[in-house]
Amino acid sequence: MMVIADALKRDDNISNLKKTILEKREYKGIHANFKINEYGDAITKFHLISIREGKFVGIANKEEAVK
Repeated sequence: MMVIADALKRDDNISNLKKTILEKREYKGIHANFKINEYGDAITKFHLISIREGKFVGIANKEEAVK
């Protein structure tokens, strides 16, 4: 929602909404910052964690498109 609100503050013409969102590219999210690629996919970091023998163990730490 904040991405849309931000875009409408910059250009209130609803016809330009997608273009306006894609122009900025980087946004602040609740948990972390994220980027939007040229296709409109969110690019964000994620951490895959497992619990082994009662301890959190990192499995992956990547930045990928979330579709």
